[in-house]
Amino acid sequence: MVSCGGSLCRRTIEAEVKGAYRNLELPSKCCRRLLLILSFLILLFRPSAGFRALWTHKAVVRPNSVTHTRSVRLCSLRQPNGNFDQASRSMGDLQGEKMASVKALLLKADVVCFDVDSTVLTSEAIDDFAAFLGKGEEVARLTKLAMEGGMKYEESLKLRLDAMQPSKQSVQHFVENDKLVLTDGVAEVIKRLLSRGTEVFLVSGGFREIIVPLAEKLGIGADHVFANTLLFKEDGSFDCFDPKQPTSRDMGKAAAMAQVRTRVAESKGKPEETVVALMVGDGATDLQARPPADAVIGYGGICMREKVKNEADWFITEFASLLDVLS
Repeated sequence: MVSCGGSLCRRTIEAEVKGAYRNLELPSKCCRRLLLILSFLILLFRPSAGFRALWTHKAVVRPNSVTHTRSVRLCSLRQPNGNFDQASRSMGDLQGEKMASVKALLLKADVVCFDVDSTVLTSEAIDDFAAFLGKGEEVARLTKLAMEGGMKYEESLKLRLDAMQPSKQSVQHFVENDKLVLTDGVAEVIKRLLSRGTEVFLVSGGFREIIVPLAEKLGIGADHVFANTLLFKEDGSFDCFDPKQPTSRDMGKAAAMAQVRTRVAESKGKPEETVVALMVGDGATDLQARPPADAVIGYGGICMREKVKNEADWFITEFASLLDVLS
């Protein structure tokens, strides 16, 4: 039987039928045609070796007019020679080495900077404040774009504040009445770092007026807070944000971290290049702090962001992981 496939299939079957019945003497021309049609249908529904090979993932090759078959392996992530397994183990080893390196840096860190929203806090304080002002849904969408790197931070900040129009009185009322919730374990991590002589800063794209009271509860001084400052008119209505603050623009956390390194070097009396500085946070803007940060610890316990998970030097989902290292 001649195997067939592609555009040659019909012609091949017809050739086989005509060859089989070329010398037959049939009673009439009509019967001969009928038999030819029936034979064609039989051949069509009884696949030749070529068709059977396709169904069984075989390929038919014909070197020197001799039919042979060979197996065709479907593409998969795992290569038959084990290279994929070896690559996976190598990647796992590299990740393990990087994690061990970050843990060592944490133990000898001179300073650790924490993002606030969805890291120190269980929510985005800007979104909470926007909801307090009745603008929650619109502002939450803009916050998500900023945190995932889909919009320049300064653009996102301006759009959010334009939508919120916060007054000085509304900020004070929010701070006095809203109960911002700390993430489990973060207060203990900060306490333990401070007891080791490690300086702790809060570096946030949020509002200083909201973050400073939070910092003081955690034992962090107001001078260790980098955040956006809101400016108000004489009647207390919103004017604008202070563009001189590093966190008011894209790459602002890198600029803030550079200032932190300088200040810590001065306070500890050591060369700036020897300062060990880490950043902990959940967003794409936190990744921008490296460099000058020596490493970024990504936090995904509140919001899991794929970019942060993939690009952080060490990714954690609970602060107990840091406590285990610092114990």
